Amino acid sequence: MKKFAIVLFLAICFLPFLSGQKSRIGELPKVRPGVAYPLQVHISRIRIRNCQARVANGPCEIYADSIIDGKKKELMGTDVSYPSYKQFKILPGNYEARLLKNPHSADGTELRREYEVVLPGKVIWHCTVSGISE
Repeated sequence: MKKFAIVLFLAICFLPFLSGQKSRIGELPKVRPGVAYPLQVHISRIRIRNCQARVANGPCEIYADSIIDGKKKELMGTDVSYPSYKQFKILPGNYEARLLKNPHSADGTELRREYEVVLPGKVIWHCTVSGISE
């Protein structure tokens, strides 16, 4: 029984170190050197929805009305890297971005395209197209 307890204790202590990826709590995703952000995004309006702040500073959904390549699109992402919405760095204005994922759909819509938007401080906001308008 003592051997089992010791093995269990060691497994619990070293379990976080078995992950193959580096995990740094509280560190925001940053721009990597050599990565190009060729798109210009103009964000005109921000909305914060579905916050779970009452549950240990849970994530909020951020919706942004934007213009990308002359088309009005609604971008949606979370602020999961930020402890509260007060620290979220996005404001209306112009930003650099790049297309990450372009899922092909039968009707040719741009829904579910994924972008990385560079915020002030070279912080990355990962977002998805959730709506389109004229």
